[in-house]
Amino acid sequence: MSASRKVVFCCLMGMPVFAVAAPPVAAPAASAPRPIKVAVDTRELDQKFIAAAVAACLYQVKVARMAVAMAAEPAIKQYALMLIVEYSAIHTELMVLAQAREVPPSELMPADKKAALDGLAKAGTDFDRQFLQTVTAHDLPENIRLFESASRESKDSEL
Repeated sequence: MSASRKVVFCCLMGMPVFAVAAPPVAAPAASAPRPIKVAVDTRELDQKFIAAAVAACLYQVKVARMAVAMAAEPAIKQYALMLIVEYSAIHTELMVLAQAREVPPSELMPADKKAALDGLAKAGTDFDRQFLQTVTAHDLPENIRLFESASRESKDSEL
């Protein structure tokens, strides 16, 4: 994912955007014991992240489209339009990464996300409140955890 998309995603997710230079690391002394390294298949972790991130983007776009159609407040509709634009762009970038890494695309929505969409569709006059609660209180922390985990565990510089 490009640096500008990462910044946009961080802003959307309410994550701080900053860069910290790492302090220089001194070479270990010759007599110091070496830590044991455990080999981890990061390719599998990266594939799982890409699949989960693609599903999250698809879900966010569907929720936002629903908000454009059902929200009563113009500000909520504007927010939803912004979500559609940003998550669609992120989804496009993720699909390019998925194709390059041979991650099979999936248009299937997880059951919990389908249930959330169904619940919002039945919200009626309480849609605006439920939409904001779903997007900010539930989805936002979940998406932040997903992307933070990938940033810690992935060795792929593009992710």
